[in-house]
Amino acid sequence: MSQADHGDSGAWHAADDFAQHVYRVTWKFVQSDPGLAQRMRGAAISIAAQIAEACRWHAGGRRRRALQNASAAVGELSYYLHFARRAGLLGENDLRRMAALGHDVERQLDFLLSSLGSTGTSDPKA
Repeated sequence: MSQADHGDSGAWHAADDFAQHVYRVTWKFVQSDPGLAQRMRGAAISIAAQIAEACRWHAGGRRRRALQNASAAVGELSYYLHFARRAGLLGENDLRRMAALGHDVERQLDFLLSSLGSTGTSDPKA
């Protein structure tokens, strides 16, 4: 999927980097807690996938919903990271790195959502 011509490419690339990092880190405990590893991976991949879906729509409710879904997945993954750290599955350095990546994605999603305005549409047919 080429993101080069989308205004959302920065957010998508940040989310893709985040997902790649989550995937690598969860290898450390996939044997001891495969369910948590899968949930974390699924949430991380969902963030990038929802941003890619938002790229299909220039405005409107569909775009806003996709970005909101991505934002919700960031929140879900943030809790999984917290849980994994408290359970001793995730080291402090990994947690810090992933938190920084997550904050970057959140910042970009907030910007994209705010750019849609209060209704999220400039096209009444969207």
